[in-house]
Amino acid sequence: MKACATLSFGLALAASAHPTVSTRADEQDYNATYLGQILLDRLEKIAINEESPPRFVSPQAWQHTCPDVLLSFQGEQVQFWHEASIYPNDTISKRAFYIPHVETGDINPGPGDLKLSIAKSTMNSKMESKGWTVGARVAGTFGAKDGPSANVELSASYSDTTTTTKMQTVTTSHDASCKPGYECRLETWTFHIAVRARTRLLPYYQTWTAGGGHGAKTETCQMKQSVATCEQFRQRLREWCDYSPEVNNKGVWPPAPLDRTEDIELKLPIAEANGNQLMSRIVLVSEPIMRKKSGDVPEAVKEGTQQTIKEAMERGTRFQVLDSSSSS
Repeated sequence: MKACATLSFGLALAASAHPTVSTRADEQDYNATYLGQILLDRLEKIAINEESPPRFVSPQAWQHTCPDVLLSFQGEQVQFWHEASIYPNDTISKRAFYIPHVETGDINPGPGDLKLSIAKSTMNSKMESKGWTVGARVAGTFGAKDGPSANVELSASYSDTTTTTKMQTVTTSHDASCKPGYECRLETWTFHIAVRARTRLLPYYQTWTAGGGHGAKTETCQMKQSVATCEQFRQRLREWCDYSPEVNNKGVWPPAPLDRTEDIELKLPIAEANGNQLMSRIVLVSEPIMRKKSGDVPEAVKEGTQQTIKEAMERGTRFQVLDSSSSS
């Protein structure tokens, strides 16, 4: 059986840094502590890559300019849009969770142990990016000495916009023992981070002419007063700027931008540091048969958190983290 005597997250945790596992109860306490209080808690220590922060760009579409702008040779077409980025002070809350995939399972009525084996591990992931260019990746190490410096980094450069759900299967080899009186499952837990943030919205526009091509990207509230004679542009001034014709058309220019913000929530799978594989662990979940028959124990959760681990333990469920090929 490949029991995890020294559990790892990227690198193995030093065995001397952990309590001695002298009984199965001690081992169960440690496994649950690792999953609920160490691993998931550390995954919530996120950092924002400020050189390439998560970013959002609203849909852009070219439209013909109004006659005043067209006839004054300031643009034949124009597009309006807004952008946003997430910086460290923008985050409101963070929540780490996992999505389990059941590899195999069985019921052991006794009297001896029952062996469970797997030859592959399947990682299920879900992304809710809502148009944002963003990805999450392990940064640093999670060893006993380096734990405080380890985190999950969010960056636009890690973005994977190909799909909202993803399944990744790797070859592995694991054995585990299901104790008498338990229904057991070998599960692959794929880790995710949910982030709520309050972002500032910044509006822009750009013009185009057949002779001159694309004009410069310009902040909406910095537009030339000469194009603001057109309702097409004034509409954006009223939406995004502290604009009043009575004030701004009499010498006060440009108008000040309004402080427009939007609350967003992103759910992202966490990749390993190399970016090629999702962050996962293989876990033996053992539920008491008697509690199972009474209907008190649910099936594998769709999304697991520190709270679901705690509630499962209160029902007598045991957890054991096995060595993962993703952490070797």
